[in-house]
Amino acid sequence: MRYTKFHKVGGAIHSIVDRDTPPVETDAVGFIVGDAVQADHWVNDCEIVSREEWTEAQSVSVVGLGDDPVEIVTGLPPDAWCAVGIEQIQSQDGSLWFVTDRVGKYQVQLSGRYRCAPMRFEVVELATAQALQNDAVNAQKAAVIAGGATWGNRRWDSGAESVSSLVTRLTGVVAGIPLPAGFFWTDADNNDVPIDEAGLSGLARALTDFSFAAHSNARALKDQITAATSVHEVMALDIAAGWPS
Repeated sequence: MRYTKFHKVGGAIHSIVDRDTPPVETDAVGFIVGDAVQADHWVNDCEIVSREEWTEAQSVSVVGLGDDPVEIVTGLPPDAWCAVGIEQIQSQDGSLWFVTDRVGKYQVQLSGRYRCAPMRFEVVELATAQALQNDAVNAQKAAVIAGGATWGNRRWDSGAESVSSLVTRLTGVVAGIPLPAGFFWTDADNNDVPIDEAGLSGLARALTDFSFAAHSNARALKDQITAATSVHEVMALDIAAGWPS
């Protein structure tokens, strides 16, 4: 005889077992005759039924190490059950709370009646969270600079290679070397734009100001990261704010 092993309270299916005699139930685990698929079914009132899709759940990505319960997932049904590793936890008012007393990576899956894509979060110490956010600031700075700076109603390459080339040309102008006839500079949208010495100087100033503004904002964000005293404070920082455009 084939039996479906399930969690008595939440209805989550654990496994399928073949037995000649009925398995022994416990307070937490029950058995029902039948062949169910863990991903597709749950047990409701001693009946195997289809699970329901749920798309509103949202998980944090990083939380701090501690002994107090932390809100890990929001947007859950009020009667939802979640599996965190082998532990079954019921939602409270649409949220999943979890004691983050061990560093590591965790996966959350809805179990029982509802299902959705797995959600993952990591429990870290303060220094790890600061390192993660510093890396994120560096990536944001690189993306901002790669996106180019606006000057004269046009977008211009502001990467190190472009700025270096522009400074080299401007240095020649300052040294008394005139620009070639019909000189132009190519903008970030691949348009050849005629430009004179004054324009070249203005563009160089704009790109320098842009680069410094990006660097200055990155430094300010990193100072806030360093000053933070909790993982929550670190991860709550808006690293997308304050960048030049």
